[in-house]
Amino acid sequence: MENNITPDILKINASFDTPEVDFDATTGILKIIGNSYPEDPVQFYSPVVEWLKIYSQKPVEKTTMFLQFKYFNTPSTQIFLEIFKILETIYEQGYIVSVEWVYEIENEELKENGETYSTLYNIPFKMTAIEYD
Repeated sequence: MENNITPDILKINASFDTPEVDFDATTGILKIIGNSYPEDPVQFYSPVVEWLKIYSQKPVEKTTMFLQFKYFNTPSTQIFLEIFKILETIYEQGYIVSVEWVYEIENEELKENGETYSTLYNIPFKMTAIEYD
């Protein structure tokens, strides 16, 4: 698995059980897309959380987090809570922050997960339903 981590870029390629991570500090576009059920979520998401903590110290004016999962497990949820907390900190500093939660239209559980997250944090959430081929 080839990863690219710099102060401006965090790129982790997807695998069968881990999502693609594509964060760009210069644009404020942050994406996590795919399945998330790594054997060790803390280990997998550690560079993500660390990168976000550094980014949160000097974010760009507008940060958009895109999250699109086909499936994620309960241990991943704990990491998402940490990610949202960091985003909320950026938002509360006066920056523009939004989360776009993308879910498959037939997947009621993923929709409900996104809705639950949106009530837990003081950041704008946009729910987007899509159809997978």
